[in-house]
Amino acid sequence: MYIDYEYWQHDPRLFSGYYHSFLFDSDELWEMEEHDKEEGIITENQCYEVGEDYFNAMSTAVTKVLFEYVTDEGIIQKAKFKKLNSPAYYNYENDKLVVDLKIDLDKLKDWAIEREEELKKYVQKYHSSYDGYVSYVTYEDIDQFFARWTDIVIDFYLITAITINEDFEEDRLDDYFMELSESTRDLLYEYKIVCDNSTDDEIKKAST
Repeated sequence: MYIDYEYWQHDPRLFSGYYHSFLFDSDELWEMEEHDKEEGIITENQCYEVGEDYFNAMSTAVTKVLFEYVTDEGIIQKAKFKKLNSPAYYNYENDKLVVDLKIDLDKLKDWAIEREEELKKYVQKYHSSYDGYVSYVTYEDIDQFFARWTDIVIDFYLITAITINEDFEEDRLDDYFMELSESTRDLLYEYKIVCDNSTDDEIKKAST
């Protein structure tokens, strides 16, 4: 049975966040700025910045692309970006997606039980403690883990859908990252704003 579920993404390969990330490429924005100065679209006193609307638009695009990779297992029926979960400081983590799902958790659990050994390997590889970091994720059995760490099981389901490989090889993500990169450039240009240094840094919408 499908239910409404608020999914909090953990695996940074699904969504890297925006801090020092290819999803917010300041070099790309600078290249746009230099090009448009040469073309006379903006003046030498103007520069491009990114409006807040960009981050919601890009997060919506990421959510759309991500869930297009999910095969029809009858587990997730619908996904809609809800908000960003951003840390107060970016010392240890980046932004995370929060997504509203229509999901059948019983089917998800059955799917996870069939792949329990792979799930345990995934948890051990990506959610274990290491020097300087203490993980609170524990795996005792599938019932305990599913009840407490449903979001990580969803991460596992999604990353499996993208990689289709039990070793979760990074190069299987190339096509996914390429699609996100294409969306990044388009949306940066669409949601950029102009900073006019000649008028006391007044912010106004960029003309297109």
